[in-house]
Amino acid sequence: MKIVLNPRDTEELIQMIRNIDPDTVEIHMSIRPTVETVADILRYAPKLKKLSCPPSLYERASPKIKIALEEKEIDFFPKKERAGRPLSYPKRKIERIYELYDSGLPPKEISKREKMPITTVYYYLRKKES
Repeated sequence: MKIVLNPRDTEELIQMIRNIDPDTVEIHMSIRPTVETVADILRYAPKLKKLSCPPSLYERASPKIKIALEEKEIDFFPKKERAGRPLSYPKRKIERIYELYDSGLPPKEISKREKMPITTVYYYLRKKES
């Protein structure tokens, strides 16, 4: 059985973890895994074999978590496919971000000029680098 944990807050996450089917073998988390949440997941899903989260959160996961899961032979990996809402910007707009940045315009100015959140501009710039 595979499930997705996509809570709105910590309280909802705790409730979701407590309701995990003990036969669950794969879980995708849409939040950054912490030592406490992973420990609770392992308590409620003892047959877990795979744990994933978005690449941006995987990078920020504690090395302790990665080591502990490896020792328990649980595959912990970034899930490459999008689990959230679809992208709302057309390809041409994204290419425009790259063009403006390559011409020397700072991200803050690109954000204003293209009428999009600065976090989105940074997201696409980081995505281009990887």
